[in-house]
Amino acid sequence: MSQVTTLKEIVHELLQALEHERCHSAAMRLLLMRSSDVRTRATWESDLAKLVSDPELKKVAHDELRPIYDYIREVGDEKAVVELLRKWPTKGKAN
Repeated sequence: MSQVTTLKEIVHELLQALEHERCHSAAMRLLLMRSSDVRTRATWESDLAKLVSDPELKKVAHDELRPIYDYIREVGDEKAVVELLRKWPTKGKAN
């Protein structure tokens, strides 16, 4: 039996994934702020800002999603994009 996924369900799943990532990020910030290492507590925000702006790290992050960006850019049918969203988010790999 085939299951029809609505756009609302797709958006709901994407929001759940975003919520999970935000929770993970907040937990990491709390761990860093509560670290027993004084230097870590004092410098984690500036260290994070440097890492996030690192061109190589940005490239790695973008390259992981490149197949999805390429597919969305190249596909002519919006229904195909919605179908891609139905299968996403994946567990670490592009569909």
